[in-house]
Amino acid sequence: MTDLSAPAERAHAVLSASGAHRWLICAPSARLEERLPNPSSPFAEEGTLAHAVAETELARWLFRLDGADYQDAWKTYLQDPRVTRDFRDAVKRYVDFAIERIQDARSRNKDAVILLEERLNYSHLVPEGFGTGDLITVADGVLEVIDLKFGQGVPVSPEHNPQAMLYGLGALAVTDMLYDIHTVRLTIHQPRVGDGEPRSWELPKADLFRWGYHFVAPRADLAWRGEGDFVPGEHCKFCRAAAQCRARAEHNLALEQRDFADPELLGDFEIAHILSRIEPLLSWATAVRNYALETAKQGRKLPGWKLVRGRSVRAYGDTEAVIKALTGAGIPEAALYERRLLGITALEKAIGKKQFAELLPEPLVTKPPGALALAPSTDPRAEVESSALEGFADLTEKEPA
Repeated sequence: MTDLSAPAERAHAVLSASGAHRWLICAPSARLEERLPNPSSPFAEEGTLAHAVAETELARWLFRLDGADYQDAWKTYLQDPRVTRDFRDAVKRYVDFAIERIQDARSRNKDAVILLEERLNYSHLVPEGFGTGDLITVADGVLEVIDLKFGQGVPVSPEHNPQAMLYGLGALAVTDMLYDIHTVRLTIHQPRVGDGEPRSWELPKADLFRWGYHFVAPRADLAWRGEGDFVPGEHCKFCRAAAQCRARAEHNLALEQRDFADPELLGDFEIAHILSRIEPLLSWATAVRNYALETAKQGRKLPGWKLVRGRSVRAYGDTEAVIKALTGAGIPEAALYERRLLGITALEKAIGKKQFAELLPEPLVTKPPGALALAPSTDPRAEVESSALEGFADLTEKEPA
């Protein structure tokens, strides 16, 4: 077992499972990314820590870690400022779920296979391909691969998820020769996103093999050689080459040649088309701007641009010294403070989600409807019918009379 008290960074393959949604579509992107720096982020480091804490808890529950090592690990964790109550609560939700899945597997098969933080090798399909399975169980012909995602971003579905499917293929490489497996269940648990409930997707083992050998393998070979066409799209968002990729720039800067029904006014279909282009354009423009700023900070000058200071805001240099100076001049201390209730998120973090929910039910804490916004028809949120908007004021800007 790894040294759980000092979680190390997880290794990443060139054709990583986490990047498969990108290199399966844009084959040369993997080798292009390899040429660029890959700095760690606070979010990734927090995720690595969360996986280590979860592994410690599950290893102890499974009697694979003795009490002394468990105590030593927690002494280290509690010294880390990131291990807050909210952090521990989120990890506990995952651990509780993982224990439920282990107990369920054992209820179906007393000799159920339980693997923690297992290195998964899928290099028979993807050159040097490997990843890490957070929890793997095999029972009654069902292989389950559970992936903890600790970020607070958007919900991730396991359905047709390339990363989860590659993990499934890697888990089959470990278990299929020893056990009679017919079904693969892929589960993603995001305890800090949405309702925090895990989501699973099942498929026949034969379908997963078919996807691996007939779809993944040929594309992985192309990606490994750095060949194929660059294909810009939504998958570009987290690519390390997102700001510098020429194909993406040309795609976003291309002006479509089209005939307009009215040379002076855009019609609804034209407005709808423009809306579909705005988000990718903004994402690309933001990536380019951030890259240019970091480039300038490193001392490289871009032609026609310079590094400047933004507006500065005054701040107290030493709060205690400020208070001492004011009270020493006879100003009452009560006049120096304002009494304000913590914001909902800050208060919930301070006292814990469970106690917050118990002490502050509705109507003490309310959640009004979200602001109206346009979204693509493929967005999973329910549509707001026009009849639901009756009574709303006409907020259209009008020319003054």
